[in-house]
Order: sequence, then C-alpha cells, then structure tokens
Amino acid sequence: MNLNLSNKLPQQAWLNAVVALAAVYVVYKLSQGLTRVDDGLQTATKPIGGLLSDISLWLNGSHEVEVTDLQIPSHLVDENYRLSDEAIAVYNRIPKHRALLDAALLPDRTIRTEYRYLIYQSQGV
Repeated sequence: MNLNLSNKLPQQAWLNAVVALAAVYVVYKLSQGLTRVDDGLQTATKPIGGLLSDISLWLNGSHEVEVTDLQIPSHLVDENYRLSDEAIAVYNRIPKHRALLDAALLPDRTIRTEYRYLIYQSQGV
C-alpha cells in the first residue's frame, strides 16, 4: 500500500501544479480584459471630463491660459490699457501675433482684462 500512496503523491503534485498554472492563466486573462475595459472607458469618458472641466472653469470665473511669446511693453499702452496705433501696426506684421491681438483687443484698441498679463513694465523709449 505504501507504493500506491507514493505513486499518488507525485500525481497529486502534478495535478496541483496544473490547477495552479490554470488559475494564474485565468487571472492573467481577466486582468488583460479589465485593462482593455479600463482603456475603453478612459477613451469614452475623456470628452465628458473635458466638458466638466470647462464648466468648472467657467463657473469659477477662470479661463484657459494661452502660452505665447507675445509681450507688450507698458510704454505702448496708455493709462486706460489702450494700445497705440503704432504698436498695433507692428504686431499685425507678425502673423503669429495677429490672431491673439484680435482676441485680446476690444474695438477701441483696449486690451481685455484677461489679456493684461501680456503687459510688462518697460523703461520707455
């Protein structure tokens, strides 16, 4: 009988090893499926997250910050934040600044409040 028991023990060990490998494989495949689901949900919810962020910014009175190399020296702006005609003529010759100036200026050449960060203190001419 000892021989039968000793023969069953290696068979049981092999069976346990196969079951353990199968369990690891199943967990691996499930994690791959969950990763795909997570990636899909991330792609699907990205526009919604952007919209919620925009609404939150709007409700808080914030706005997106635009990175630009446009800087306006303070001597080109009067006390009412109005840009001089000469400055507008110069900046309009630079194509990358033209669109930003259109957004930043009111019809009377006054710089909108949200764009006044572009003004830096200069020593004058």
